[in-house]
Amino acid sequence: MTPLSAHGSKQAAQDTLTRRSFLSGTARAVLGAAVVGAGSMVGLSACGKSSSNDAPDVLTVADSSVVTLDSFASIDDAAGYYKLVERGTFNAGTMMYTTGSKLAAALCAGKTANPLTTVSLVTLATGKMTSALEAAVQGDDGYSIYAVRASDQLLAWVESNYLTGDWSVYVATIDASTLKLGQSVQVDSGTSDYDTPELEVIDTTAYWIVQPAEGGSHTSEDSVLKASASGSRGSTILTSHGRFNGGLTASGEVLCAMPRADASGVYYQLTAIQSGTGSVVAKQVMPRSFKPATAIYLDGQFAFSIAASYDYGGGIARVGTYYPIGNDQYLRLARQPVTAPGLCQGWLFCKSGSRTVFVDYKNRRYFTVDAPGGTESYGDYPVCVGKTDTVYNYATIAKSTTEGTTRTVTLRAIEPNAV
Repeated sequence: MTPLSAHGSKQAAQDTLTRRSFLSGTARAVLGAAVVGAGSMVGLSACGKSSSNDAPDVLTVADSSVVTLDSFASIDDAAGYYKLVERGTFNAGTMMYTTGSKLAAALCAGKTANPLTTVSLVTLATGKMTSALEAAVQGDDGYSIYAVRASDQLLAWVESNYLTGDWSVYVATIDASTLKLGQSVQVDSGTSDYDTPELEVIDTTAYWIVQPAEGGSHTSEDSVLKASASGSRGSTILTSHGRFNGGLTASGEVLCAMPRADASGVYYQLTAIQSGTGSVVAKQVMPRSFKPATAIYLDGQFAFSIAASYDYGGGIARVGTYYPIGNDQYLRLARQPVTAPGLCQGWLFCKSGSRTVFVDYKNRRYFTVDAPGGTESYGDYPVCVGKTDTVYNYATIAKSTTEGTTRTVTLRAIEPNAV
């Protein structure tokens, strides 16, 4: 399979030079090679073709094994259970993402149509915003920054040409003291024959999905999950014989993806991959044709969400977010899922309508934190999911004045008491 556009000798030379300047020492180069090498073997063992057409062992949950918040105690006066701090206010259109604890990448609307978007880094402890990318690397060729992700060490982004559908994946290291970016390194590229990649970052490794565009001329080809450790050229670590379902999520050092399972019929497999080694640490096949909206690996267990109800599937067939809480029970958060859940100080948290719900499932109680006043109807949105010490949410707030309506984006930190 050759899903990516070919690079000539001049481009290859540029890749070598930029990669050399990107890396800081032999140890990082060796680590990058080890990750890519281990990941390639995992890709074959995790989703390799099999001669068996037997139905896979799918997740089965009885209706009686699912509980909802109806059976939990609501903490109506929750003021003493958490601390809420406003971190900063930004221009309308700002969207933030992170898998780290100190920095978030902010995709910002450009002041003009060119550039259409820019990228900044936000220091989560203070809300200070530092400019990172004032335009796409290939901006002069008609590209715009389409998506961005960050850890505390690495920024990764996708540039897309909206006229041709061509795209590129870039990474750059982040200097911890100055927040300046290192050399921008192109680690992958493709054409409109392939979807613009889904993207995620863990520590110094970037991950993205490359799959044939639906309705295109390459639909019979496999889809692949790629990784770039420390700026190395992207290498396949997982292969799906069919399209992946959904995007990528991260919690701690574990990435979660949903490739097609190796089986007759359409089954999707929740797959947890250890960052740094590329090894599959857990996998679970969902019932036939089930397409979870999100999935994440939290503290050794898969959490997933269902966006549309099924007329089969037992206890996990209804809309909601599901998380195993012990004794063969699953908690279902019944609201329409928007993002994956996370864990913070022992509380399971998840966006629930326009609010964020915090659940102490061990003691069967919960509280909610409302979005800021004046927030658009969809409420606030998490900067990160997965396991974290602090929950950061951002919200678009509209204010009406005599001159019209103004909109800004507010970043808030929610720190629940540990349970």
